[in-house]
Amino acid sequence: MEEATEQLKKSKSKNVLKKVAAKVDGMWKEPDLLVLHIGENLYEQLIYHLNLLSGVKKEGEKRPLPPMAPWKKFQMFLRRVIQNPVFEWAVMLVILAAGIIAGVTASASSTKTSGWEKDSELAFMIVFSIELGIKFFSFLDRELSFFFGAEKWWNLFDLAVVVIGFIPSSSPGAAVAVRLCRLMRIMRLVRMIKPLQIVILSLIAGVNSIIYVALFMIIMFFVYAVAAVQVFRRNDPFHFGKLSSGVVTLFTVSFLEDWRPVFDINYNGCDINLYGDVDDARYYSSVIGMEWSQNISSTICPNPQRQRVFAVIFFFSYILVSGMVLVSAFVGIIVTSMQSASETVAKKLEIQQRIDKIAHYFQLSHEAVKNTGDVYTLLDSGFQGAITEGLLLQKMEILDIPTNEEFLKRTFATVNGITDTPFDEADFLLLTALAERARKTQTKMAQDDDDDEEEEGLYDDEGTFVASKNLKDLIESHRNIGKQGKRAMFKRAPKDKV
Repeated sequence: MEEATEQLKKSKSKNVLKKVAAKVDGMWKEPDLLVLHIGENLYEQLIYHLNLLSGVKKEGEKRPLPPMAPWKKFQMFLRRVIQNPVFEWAVMLVILAAGIIAGVTASASSTKTSGWEKDSELAFMIVFSIELGIKFFSFLDRELSFFFGAEKWWNLFDLAVVVIGFIPSSSPGAAVAVRLCRLMRIMRLVRMIKPLQIVILSLIAGVNSIIYVALFMIIMFFVYAVAAVQVFRRNDPFHFGKLSSGVVTLFTVSFLEDWRPVFDINYNGCDINLYGDVDDARYYSSVIGMEWSQNISSTICPNPQRQRVFAVIFFFSYILVSGMVLVSAFVGIIVTSMQSASETVAKKLEIQQRIDKIAHYFQLSHEAVKNTGDVYTLLDSGFQGAITEGLLLQKMEILDIPTNEEFLKRTFATVNGITDTPFDEADFLLLTALAERARKTQTKMAQDDDDDEEEEGLYDDEGTFVASKNLKDLIESHRNIGKQGKRAMFKRAPKDKV
């Protein structure tokens, strides 16, 4: 669900940015006016990224990697631990065990907590507290990512679950409340199981279509209910005496449940049975669940009336529209929306997965990733979710930025392995990160600083791509996830040359 919240938040912020970018798209012929429309900060980020990708060295325009203090290295190690599949599966098993025990104790007749339940709950609390402590320390930075980062709502949910676990439950009422709150732990599985995330996010993404169909159904229920109350209320006060009862009756009829007795009562009259004989509302009383007597017949059926023509037209048209056409359309729209939303959400999750891996490898802050994403959205003014080498060269030319087309062509091919292929947001982030790494290396070489052997550029004088095996494995993993859906992980190894 955190991914759902984050995607909705991003969509809202990007809608604002898209409105700005739409204005900017018509003003590239007057580049001097760009800063007036997008703001100074965003304009500086735009110029910085285009200068960086131009392949031409610019002094004073580099964003160096932050220094790695010992505690920071330990923090990065813990972050790798919590992102490890083994750790995630271990936590998932603990959550399942906690859910099973919560289900077993919920069926217990006693409201008091037994000894084994206390011991198991203490063990779960220790595990969840350790996990929460590791997460809190691993995301302890200037941005306070634990509370304000991409997974803030899930982190706050985990914190609330752990805090609730420490609430004393001495009284029976408090024990029941705490047990119910502890059941929320099972919801954490949504966060850890990616296919389940796609289902939830798909439902959220398809809410708009579902709302409009539901709104149409409500309008139809209201119109038919008003008509039925006006015509049938004297003959059938139980089903159509009030608007509320009429809506409930029609809602039941729309699923073809017990529609025939309602039709017969209003077709023949409330004092006629199925065989066409007058029975003083005996059949009517059995339908509405009341015991018949001579006194009650005049109360439940005071004004029997036949509405044969209207009843046939009304019920058959309503059943045809609601029970067959509308319900089928409702299901079809849900299935179509789910399929379309699943593809969109799966693509967004895949892009976000690559962005997270790139940000982790290059130690990019949340602000740096956000700035690069904003620049990408501005460059992608057509909102196709992809930019090309030609588009970048065009923007650089408009803003009078000197370019090295060969450098840009090589980096494009390096990132995705295919020339002239459009870039998505994750590709653009990797492209920027590689260019930053190359700029930093070139600056140190110009200053005759050879102490840092871990630095790496993009290409040597012979045009050969130079990188550590870590970086090459990252790029290969990026290609696999983005183009083939594979999840290749990279391992640390010494630098080499291709």
